[in-house]
Amino acid sequence: MHFHELPLQESLLRATDELGYEEATEIQQACIPAILKGKDVIGKSQTGTGKTAAFGLPLLQLCHIQQGKKLPQMLVLLPTRELAMQVGEDLRKYLKYTEGLRTVIVYGGEPIVNQINELKKGADIIVGTPGRILDHIERSTIRLHQCDKLVLDEADEMLDMGFREDIDLIIEELPSERQSVMFSATMPKEILELKERYLKDPVFLQAKTQHETAQTISQYAYFCKQAQKKEVLMQLITLKRPELSMVFCNTRKMVDELTGDLVAKGYPAACIHGDMKQEQRTSVLERFKNHKIHVLVCTDVAARGLDIANLDIVFNYDFPQENEYYVHRIGRTGRAGKEGVSITLLNHRQHFLLNQVQKMTKAEIIVKPLPTQAEIAQIRTEQLYGDMLDLMQGSPTATMHTILDRLIQAGYSERDVACMLMQQYFDDTLIESIDPNAEDVREFELPEQTTIYLNLGTRQGI
Repeated sequence: MHFHELPLQESLLRATDELGYEEATEIQQACIPAILKGKDVIGKSQTGTGKTAAFGLPLLQLCHIQQGKKLPQMLVLLPTRELAMQVGEDLRKYLKYTEGLRTVIVYGGEPIVNQINELKKGADIIVGTPGRILDHIERSTIRLHQCDKLVLDEADEMLDMGFREDIDLIIEELPSERQSVMFSATMPKEILELKERYLKDPVFLQAKTQHETAQTISQYAYFCKQAQKKEVLMQLITLKRPELSMVFCNTRKMVDELTGDLVAKGYPAACIHGDMKQEQRTSVLERFKNHKIHVLVCTDVAARGLDIANLDIVFNYDFPQENEYYVHRIGRTGRAGKEGVSITLLNHRQHFLLNQVQKMTKAEIIVKPLPTQAEIAQIRTEQLYGDMLDLMQGSPTATMHTILDRLIQAGYSERDVACMLMQQYFDDTLIESIDPNAEDVREFELPEQTTIYLNLGTRQGI
């Protein structure tokens, strides 16, 4: 279905045309007519399916132009600052040719005074994170008694981050007669409880392509011992040389630890996670988008809502805790018809997980052996040749010419000098192969003269 076949007003269609929207996605085709009819909607949809337009366009069309003091009539709750900023900016883009509707974005990590000043100017649409929204409610800088449109986006992530109580307190401020829309990538018991409590006779919608992965993504997996994973990751980054790559871990602790190890080894890496201040996260993302950082390490929650163009490789350093997150992660590469690569690191006990994901996605994940020393040497030789071609585009300084002249006077040919310099560079940068059969490294060692007492209990107790 083309966007112009949807029952949207001309000002919104003009904005979507300018944004390059042509064909509506499945979730958009299903959601937009249902929401325009005033129905509550619960959608099972992952990042990248166009759900912001699916709820944003029809709810914006249902907003009315207010005379005098603007009071919120639409509230969008999201789990992270980054996602709030992205969704808020998308809504502003949709409203480019719609006069009289104002969007304000609020989130933690920046001075609340700035947001209060923006809210004083009036807001028809408020987009924000639960903690900061609740903070404004307690300060009476946000009043929701006339807000009759609610969106809970990435609801499963908000619950995972501990926002359930905040969500309950915020919804208590809304009028009982309202239209509610909720999107979640997964449907655990807690989400169904939210649906029962806050949505009225909702329409359930789900894109058929929920678990499919893009045809443009080549998917690979490497098996190694747990203690080898960092070394394998560094080896693959060196051999693949991605311009931009994301590395996913399951915990903040692992994100910090892995980033520190990468930086210590000279890799241009940085991380984002929920414990960082907003200005730090914004700075890291800007440096990443500007290619000053080439490796971004993060958790699933921190990465929600990040839209990075031309991402070469997604590394699953830790296998995701839910299989569906595998699709979310690797879907960040191979976008807009471009080629992308995903690489998953697994230990040998996780083979069954690989089988599960392949059945779910109906896509082949190619298991590759760790590269041998001969393969590494061949790849590094080709890389060195490319590096030298790039270097030859420049011009050496007068000092370098002087040193070369002195070496020639000492009896060395230009060919010998060039080959020796390349040999030194090659030797310094050549990485070692990893033996997949090596014994695993112990995670810890007991100090000497340690006595261990075991209480085996009774047979019944066991």
